[in-house]
Amino acid sequence: MSQYPSPVRHLRTSIPGHKDSFALIATSQADPVERAVVFVHGFNGSAGGTWTDFISLIDSMANRTWWERSDVYFFDYHWASVFRQVGRNTTTLLRFLSDIFPNPPAALFSTPEVKLREPCEYKELMLVGHSEGGLLLRKAIVATAGDDDRLEAYRIDPARATKKEPAPEGIEVAELRLFAPAIGGEALTGFKGIVASTFARFLHISAAKTSMASPSSPVVTAREHTEHYTNFLQLPCFRAHILWADDDDIVLSEKYLHDKTCRNVRPGTDHVSVCKPSLLYLLPVHFVEKGVVNGKCN
Repeated sequence: MSQYPSPVRHLRTSIPGHKDSFALIATSQADPVERAVVFVHGFNGSAGGTWTDFISLIDSMANRTWWERSDVYFFDYHWASVFRQVGRNTTTLLRFLSDIFPNPPAALFSTPEVKLREPCEYKELMLVGHSEGGLLLRKAIVATAGDDDRLEAYRIDPARATKKEPAPEGIEVAELRLFAPAIGGEALTGFKGIVASTFARFLHISAAKTSMASPSSPVVTAREHTEHYTNFLQLPCFRAHILWADDDDIVLSEKYLHDKTCRNVRPGTDHVSVCKPSLLYLLPVHFVEKGVVNGKCN
C-alpha cells in the first residue's frame, strides 16, 4: 500500500451512505488531526456550489495550519432543501453528523491503493451553515440537547439543577459559524427578494420555504429552545457566531440573545456572496477559524 505524496494536504473523497456529500481528508502529517469542520448549504444550494470557494482555497493558502489539522466535510441535501420540511432535513443532518463524529468511517482514510493516514477520533467540531443550513444546525443542536438525559433538569425546572453543568457530549462540543442564517425567518425584500418570492410561489409545494417563514414553528421553537438553554448553560453550541451580509434581501438579520455578530462586514456583500471567500476577501476564512472576537472576525 503506497503513501499519498506529502504536497497534497487534503484529498477529496465520497462519504459512505451519503450521496453527493463529500469530504476533504487531511493527508498524513506530523500533527494529529482532531478537528472536523462541517459545511451545510442553504435553500436550493449544494455542497459543491455554495462552498466551491472554500474548497479551492483550503489547500492554496500558505500558513493555514488550522485547516491542515482539520478534516472538512460538505453535507449535501440539494433537492431536500427545497421540497422537504426543516424538521425532516434536520433529521437527515443529524444522521450525517452521527456518522462522521466523533469517529468517522475508516473507509475515508484508505483504499486498496492509497493510505492517507490512520483513522482518528475527533475532539473538536466546527459546524458552518449558510441560510437554511444555519437554521438546520440550530435545530440539530436543540434536538441533541433534548435527547440528553443529563440536561433534563434544565428543560423542566432549571432551579432544581444542583449538579455541576455536564460536560458536552457528541455534537454538543460544537462551535457554530453561521453565514446569513435563516434563524429569524425570511425577509424577501428588494429585487432579489421579489425574485425569491416569485420562485417560492412557483414552487408552491416547497415545504422548506413554508417552514422558514418568520412566524413558522421551526423558526420560533429553534429560538425559544436555544435561548432557554443559554439562560442556564454555558455550552458554546448554543451560542453561535454570525456573519451577516451587508445587504440581504432574503433573510431577517436577527440574532439570538447570546449570539455574537461580526461588525466588520464587507460592504457590498449579499446573501449569496457573504460566504464565498477569495484571496481578496478572506474574511469568511478568518470567521470560520476564529469566530467573532470583540465584534470582529479577522
